[in-house]
Amino acid sequence: MKKISTFIIFISFANILFANDSWVKAAGGSYSMLDGNTQIQMKSELIRIELFETYYSMDITFQFYNSDKNIVQKVGFPEYAYGTSKTKIRNFKCYVNDNETKFDKVLENNTIDYITTSWFIRDVEFAGNSYTTTRVKYDADYGAQGSFNSLEYLYGTGSSWKGPIENITIEISNPKDLWISDIYFSTGNWNTKKQIMENTSVVDYQIERTKDKLLTIFARNVKPYQTDHLMIDISSQPNFNFYKKMDGINGLDRYYYSYIYDISEPGNWRFAEQVINDSELKLLSSKQLSILRNCIYAFHGYEFHNKEIQQYFIANPWWKYKVNDSFSEKDFNDKEIINIKKISEEEEKRKSNN
Repeated sequence: MKKISTFIIFISFANILFANDSWVKAAGGSYSMLDGNTQIQMKSELIRIELFETYYSMDITFQFYNSDKNIVQKVGFPEYAYGTSKTKIRNFKCYVNDNETKFDKVLENNTIDYITTSWFIRDVEFAGNSYTTTRVKYDADYGAQGSFNSLEYLYGTGSSWKGPIENITIEISNPKDLWISDIYFSTGNWNTKKQIMENTSVVDYQIERTKDKLLTIFARNVKPYQTDHLMIDISSQPNFNFYKKMDGINGLDRYYYSYIYDISEPGNWRFAEQVINDSELKLLSSKQLSILRNCIYAFHGYEFHNKEIQQYFIANPWWKYKVNDSFSEKDFNDKEIINIKKISEEEEKRKSNN
């Protein structure tokens, strides 16, 4: 799947954003990123994320290749406070070639736009014409994005190394079966004066559901800008981002959030307006797919013979679910029929794969 996410309007959310290992320099007792003029390339990045109800854990492994002579370089992992969030990294640990290493935490020189940061700094020896592996582990609380929890990871600091990041693999473990409503790579900065997006990059990536509660994302030859980041929106309830187009202002398109599962407001009922795509279905577990398919029936007031499903909709008052005695599948429009078919096919595929 090829996808580039850019935003015309930036809204001040209380999110937390963390990032790649970066080549850094000292300046006046603080640190800032360098510009990629180095002999060392980040060959690969494996990001393992485990989702819990109130926080998440990160375990990230970087593989570098030094094409020149031996060099000892200061390497920093930045801690980013994005928006108004005060959340910080907890239980931070770092490793070089599987050996745990000491680190210092110092302040950022504040050279990356929109972001306040400190750095976890350590010295790393990169052997000449050889591979070196670094690793970081930590826990952090979610940020908030509207009614969603938000997890952000700034891969843009990988721009401090030579060339592109050849391979990025992201594994998302979801043992609590939380609803992952969106995953996307956000890139670019909005220039208010020029009314244009600047410093945008394209990320070609694929999402695969390798197990029922494990998602894997693959990206190749990523050339990021400093502020490029991965965003994951998470909810304990079945909510998805739904961008509905508003009238443009000064020729610009504007969008606002709606929720595709909210059956209380017919005007916001996405399944009657849009066909869900395959990537969105991959975000869901088998149980969530079943709920998703039945949402369409619930919207039209179908009385479920499965008491567990019936109770699910009754027990969530925000659905405003009511039984329609005159229910008929003829009430479904063309897009709803396609959506039911696509979800059912994905459910059958999961059964055959398992």
